[in-house]
Amino acid sequence: MAVRLGTIFSHISGAITTKFTEIFDAALRTDGNWTCLPSLTTASKVVSAACMVVFFGPDLSADQEFCQAALAYPEELFHTAMFLLPLPSLLWPITSRWFVRNHRASDTMVACLTSAVAKRQKRLNSQMPQGRDYLQFIIDSNSQTDRLTTEDIVSIILRTWIIAVHETAVTSVNALESLCRHPEYIEPLRHETSAFGSLGELDILTGGNGAKVSELDEAPLLDSFLRESSRLNPPNSITMRRKAQTVVKFRDGTRILKGDMACASSQSIMRSNENYEEASNFSAWRFIEDCGHEASPRFRNTTRFTGTELTYPLWGLGKHACPGRFYASAVLKLFIVHVLREYDIKLPSSPVPRTHHFASFIIPDKSSILYLRKRQEGLD
Repeated sequence: MAVRLGTIFSHISGAITTKFTEIFDAALRTDGNWTCLPSLTTASKVVSAACMVVFFGPDLSADQEFCQAALAYPEELFHTAMFLLPLPSLLWPITSRWFVRNHRASDTMVACLTSAVAKRQKRLNSQMPQGRDYLQFIIDSNSQTDRLTTEDIVSIILRTWIIAVHETAVTSVNALESLCRHPEYIEPLRHETSAFGSLGELDILTGGNGAKVSELDEAPLLDSFLRESSRLNPPNSITMRRKAQTVVKFRDGTRILKGDMACASSQSIMRSNENYEEASNFSAWRFIEDCGHEASPRFRNTTRFTGTELTYPLWGLGKHACPGRFYASAVLKLFIVHVLREYDIKLPSSPVPRTHHFASFIIPDKSSILYLRKRQEGLD
């Protein structure tokens, strides 16, 4: 999957940064004053636009009805889940049909994706050009075993889309709010990333002209900043959900019966003083060490944002760790660097609710806002 990502990202990095500019500039005031933006709504628009071509290719990405449905789909699903979870599960089939009667995003996405999958499957053994996106990756992976139906493929795409858009958007909001709460890191981050070329010419993994992902990966403060922000503000309070296939007995006598679900408390693990010194304090330098070499970059990361460790289970662990974390990291870094280069940012002066909990999800509150303006050197 990482190899496939390397072949497509260089073709869409320009589109991603263009979308960043379009969405932000369309919302901002033209007189240079601060503009109030809803945090999660804005981030979801940016992330959805950034993921669209990577997931679905240029044809579906140019379909405005499909794009609107793709943006609305994760939110519609969460609204439905918030309505259904308090109810007995026996009522879900009946009440869900009533609740989603006006939700058209799911119908639109299923119809468009079903048609797209069918067309691409017919082209598999032909000489026609194949897609270079996640949809094609799933189709190609299935072509060797042919175990998945068209409906199965569409279902996989939809589940992955929800996670990709929602969790990346939430993580980006948390990172922007971390910048606002700790403005002492803004100038060091701007300085670190100032040597990058044009973000619109970014190549990932494969190299190329302009700002390469190798350059983003050689920005240790940026990487450590995102890791620290996510350590203190994960989008989910638990991780590594597993269903026991047999009875599991631990040394202390704890038993997990066959069919039981088990998980780890990622929020507790990453905020534990046993795992991190002064764990409740934010330090963007936490995962950086001084190399002491003049001939090479002075600082380097002790561990990466995309790393998976027992003390940092943000992405899961082992063979089930999130395979999309490298792409998510690249988009988040593009997002943050674009904001640092182009805009000033701050939180509202009056305190407002920042997050709310839904099941294990930690979501920016609907009333959560950020203030942005075009970057103005030397001004408050």
